[in-house]
Amino acid sequence: MPGAKLLRLESSLAFFNVSALTSRITAELHELLSLENLDKNSIWQAMVLDFSCTPWVDATAAAELLETVRAVQNHHGYPIVLCHCNAQCMEVLLNAGMCDGAIPSKHVFHSVHDAARSIALGKVTRARESEGAPPRATEAGQANKEDSSPPAAP
Repeated sequence: MPGAKLLRLESSLAFFNVSALTSRITAELHELLSLENLDKNSIWQAMVLDFSCTPWVDATAAAELLETVRAVQNHHGYPIVLCHCNAQCMEVLLNAGMCDGAIPSKHVFHSVHDAARSIALGKVTRARESEGAPPRATEAGQANKEDSSPPAAP
């Protein structure tokens, strides 16, 4: 998949195995930023986490994963997108603060194909490139309501 690094989890994500995923994310980023990679055409623009084989996520794993995602995006600006996430996994990730600076809803896709298409079309950009930019319109032509809605009342 040109322009993207695809990581597919093939198990549930729990406190006892989340470090394998976070270590892999970090290793892929270090490889991308290494001096040996400067002249290669295989440099990726975004990382895709494919949850199609992940039936559930526990809260501890979700928190650690999102902490790693925030660190990658805050320090390096590379976006990490999510696809094929079932309802249970999504609920746990949202409760752990997924949309609070980790993976915005516009970076959550139904399939790997949708994620790759958005990356190829330039709809998924590095965090530093999109700072201060107005919200993008969705494919239906409507403004992203997440960015423009007022905060919920307590």
